[in-house]
Amino acid sequence: MFSPENLFEIMKSKGFNNQRLADALNDLGIPIKADAFKAYKYHKSSPRMEVLSGIADVLDISEQELFEITDRKRKKLAEKYGNFNKQESQCKIRKSTTNFSEKELSESVLRIPIFMQGTFSEDIRTLVSNKNLYLEMNLLKNYHNYKNIIAIRIPGDSMGTRNTDQSIFLIELVQHKEFSKSEGLYLVRYGDIVQIKRVQFLGNNEVTLLSLNPDYQPINPKKEVANDWEIIGKPFMKLNIEYYNNVEYLE
Repeated sequence: MFSPENLFEIMKSKGFNNQRLADALNDLGIPIKADAFKAYKYHKSSPRMEVLSGIADVLDISEQELFEITDRKRKKLAEKYGNFNKQESQCKIRKSTTNFSEKELSESVLRIPIFMQGTFSEDIRTLVSNKNLYLEMNLLKNYHNYKNIIAIRIPGDSMGTRNTDQSIFLIELVQHKEFSKSEGLYLVRYGDIVQIKRVQFLGNNEVTLLSLNPDYQPINPKKEVANDWEIIGKPFMKLNIEYYNNVEYLE
């Protein structure tokens, strides 16, 4: 049966409140209000299957994690299938061997939150992402400030060539202190827009933001968004993933 306790424990661990989860589901085309989660919490109603599937997608979990198997149901399953407990144990073993433990993550694998370039009403540096990229530490040996690394997906053609959702830029977030400002690619915010742009420093605190695609006009944030702009981070690596056709077998 559906377990509100499981849902809210997972939501808390991933930094989601009722409103944020409702907004994410609506973005997926699943209409729901934040008040619905209050009804779930107090066992007044249960989510329909469409909502359950959407919650699992947003929180990046399996639907099974939202359910609790009662002793009564476990007994019936055991009577029907006989080896239910064995199957459940095997499932736990598979899960433990395919998920990184916190110790393994800290010692050899870095978990990097992934965001999509676009509009953010909140500070991207404080957001919790429900999608993550896992990389071996040795691939990032020149970057020691691991806690300040995020990943940005760049859809569209703003980088000069068509980028699919499989093009990922790794960004080292800058701290609130001075850093060397030389012309190059940066993750910048102007207004509510967060994008990777080539930044030209013109002096007198003026800059020009350039897209690598010449079809896009330059932006002068000091004049166009009334100084509401900042450099968030510096790209240091681009990852491209390309998929090819599978092997076709003859009948």
